[in-house]
Amino acid sequence: MARTLGLRAAALTLVVGAGLGVAAPASATPPVAQDDHKWMYPGEFRVIDVLANDSDPDGDELAICRLAPVPEDADYFVAIEGGKLVVFSGEGAEDIVVTYYACDYETLVPATLTVSFREVTDVVVEKAARPGRLRVTNANDRVATILYGSFREPRPDGRARVPANGSIVVMVHRHKIDWVAFLGRTIPAGYGHVREIELPGDRLRAPSAPRFTRADTRAWGARSN
Repeated sequence: MARTLGLRAAALTLVVGAGLGVAAPASATPPVAQDDHKWMYPGEFRVIDVLANDSDPDGDELAICRLAPVPEDADYFVAIEGGKLVVFSGEGAEDIVVTYYACDYETLVPATLTVSFREVTDVVVEKAARPGRLRVTNANDRVATILYGSFREPRPDGRARVPANGSIVVMVHRHKIDWVAFLGRTIPAGYGHVREIELPGDRLRAPSAPRFTRADTRAWGARSN
């Protein structure tokens, strides 16, 4: 169930600057603020331009002048930054509703930003048909980044970007690969291991065993005794 931050008045018009509670001039036309809906992933950080679909009939420049209070136990953070809203979500999956106030030079009006959350689908890493190759598949609608190598090493062997709803093939040089993936910079998108990877050199024939004479065998036996 959505959580509404603050009460949205049906026809709220307040004066900014001269003093609270003073009615706006009769000639002033309040801004037209439209509600917004955005999708995010749990744990995502995003800057949202909520004023993009708002307008002012008088042609005045709009700004975000106020936010409704956020509950103290909220698992997300909202702030105003340069005429936009900065939203950092927690790990919860419930919708959040933020009430903001768009204002011109004389009046302000409320609108809401509703944020819904998508479920993250783990990236899939599997052996490809050719030796030394792994196929990486990303079923999310955002670009994923994968780091791969060995968790025993201080740094990964490689880093690759996987397009949204797409897949790539990466080349590896280990029989076992550890990997971790994420969306953006902060959204976990799976981790795991791929074992028994065939490498290009594995298919080469072993060198033929040399032939030894009886003398060779006696000399070897004498040395080993």
